[in-house]
Amino acid sequence: LAAQYTAKKPASDEVAATASHAEDGVLTNHMGNAQPISDEKLKELRRKYDKDDNGLSWTEFRELAVEVGELQGLKTPVSQEKLKKIFEGLDADKSGVVSIQEFEAAYAMLEKQLQAAAKAKAKAKAKAQGKA
Repeated sequence: LAAQYTAKKPASDEVAATASHAEDGVLTNHMGNAQPISDEKLKELRRKYDKDDNGLSWTEFRELAVEVGELQGLKTPVSQEKLKKIFEGLDADKSGVVSIQEFEAAYAMLEKQLQAAAKAKAKAKAKAQGKA
């Protein structure tokens, strides 16, 4: 158990690669007008799906991702193939389990990237409206 919770955090380039696989909105809040998932809600979901309390197996991750997508209002479920790529990207130590540290580090990185993208989009929209 302890080994799962002390697993190395993913390197930022590994997390960035994961972000490219997460473009569909799974574990992110950029689809439509979806509300961000609070840290507390994310922890609650992780506890709900990490049934054996040793990190998220593929099955547990898939179930969590489906609920996150529903909470964020995804109209079309993400394919199993894309979910598997996201899971593999999050599993930085390739243990077959996404540890709490891997999950939280990746989610935090994705949130920062999405916030930056949203600011850039808003800035571009404001600039375009100024020219219209």
